[in-house]
Amino acid sequence: MAKNTKICIIGCGNMGRAILRGIIASKSYDEKNITVSVKSAASKKALSQEVSCKVLCDNARAAKGAGMIILAVKPYQMNDVLKEIREVLEPKQVVISVAA
Repeated sequence: MAKNTKICIIGCGNMGRAILRGIIASKSYDEKNITVSVKSAASKKALSQEVSCKVLCDNARAAKGAGMIILAVKPYQMNDVLKEIREVLEPKQVVISVAA
């Protein structure tokens, strides 16, 4: 995927944060093209102080227009997350799940 590909990471617990840090460290993608969706305002505030990418509490808004969507949520949360983003998914988007 191109360096200017928009990336969305839904869920930024241990796994999501590790993926985010790896993407940023690799310098393969511009940080301004990375959007992360977290569950709470407290998580949003904390992560926003750590990274310069966009941090939201809205999964659908985060996923809209992304070329790659990484689902880094617990397996029991997957159905709810997929319901939230299904209206904004497009055929050309790559969706990756890291759920066990």
